[in-house]
Amino acid sequence: MSAAAPPAPPRPRSAHETKPEPPGAQRVRSALAVAMVVCAFAAVLGEAYYRRYEAHIGGFLIQELLGAWVHNVPNHPDFYFQLGESVMGLRISYGCSTSILVFPVLLASALCLRGRGNVGRVLLATGIAIAIVFITNCMRLLIIAQFVGNWGVLAGFGWGHTVVGSLVVLVGIVVAYFLYMRILFADQDGRKGRWESVSHR
Repeated sequence: MSAAAPPAPPRPRSAHETKPEPPGAQRVRSALAVAMVVCAFAAVLGEAYYRRYEAHIGGFLIQELLGAWVHNVPNHPDFYFQLGESVMGLRISYGCSTSILVFPVLLASALCLRGRGNVGRVLLATGIAIAIVFITNCMRLLIIAQFVGNWGVLAGFGWGHTVVGSLVVLVGIVVAYFLYMRILFADQDGRKGRWESVSHR
């Protein structure tokens, strides 16, 4: 009779192994991914309605923050404003809309949700990126209106839209996409290990 070999000890779980999801989590993940894809294509295919919304928000901000007279054109992405002696109309064109910038963010988030991306992180990164892009575009409209009120239509629109406004939006896009990637792919395990090492001192 020979002695039986002792059973092998269970293999310890690696810190990088994914934990099993609770029941129903995959359905929630899939539903959120589908919702983001729908919103992405709705923003692009329904860009006419989206631009009307942007025009109304821009006109409201110019009126409330700069004290200008504003008239929004019904059912059009246009509004007129008077600031000082200058009167001007602005149209939110497709190239100046944030819909084309929101589209890739929503699609990337949908792909992350279909994978193993953390739902909370994906939603947080998506919300922050879209908010930054939208806010910086509103800042461009405020800059245009202020420059037109200070220096007239020709000089004010040229500097406010083409130079300063475009630079603000470009910086906003870079910051939004950087934070989006940073939140999604931050080394959470590394941060946790550092905090644990401090707490045990």
